[in-house]
Amino acid sequence: MNVREGCELWRELGQTGAGSTITLPALTAIHVVHRMFAFVVFAVLGIAAWRMVRSAPRYSTARTAAWWIAALLLWQLVTGLSNVVLGWPLLAAVSHTGGAAGLVMVITSVLTAVRVQHAGAQNERSGVLPSSIMGLGKTNAANHRLAGGAR
Repeated sequence: MNVREGCELWRELGQTGAGSTITLPALTAIHVVHRMFAFVVFAVLGIAAWRMVRSAPRYSTARTAAWWIAALLLWQLVTGLSNVVLGWPLLAAVSHTGGAAGLVMVITSVLTAVRVQHAGAQNERSGVLPSSIMGLGKTNAANHRLAGGAR
């Protein structure tokens, strides 16, 4: 296993940094590193999804997002294993990549929602931003005036 050659950042696909064809030990290193990080990501996102399901209200967006994360993690596991067991069929490889893109989209939307909600709560306490614009609930009188509403 050649981790140094396999994990070289600036290289063309299938080639080393020097331009020669990548060796089998380097490909093995790429595969092993991918699996190790996949286990870490699976564990971290699985725990996060489980905690979101347990702590979110029953029919909330957070709970729905948690179930999406769990489903996409399972999809990643199935397509990743099928890639190895079935000998890298193109459909499984593309499905695995699509699952990764889906995870990125769901996690980005969850992080964005949390950040917007947190910023809205901070600004509402300081009287800066009308929370109705952010869709975060009722406004107080000061925020209503800032939004151009009547007294």
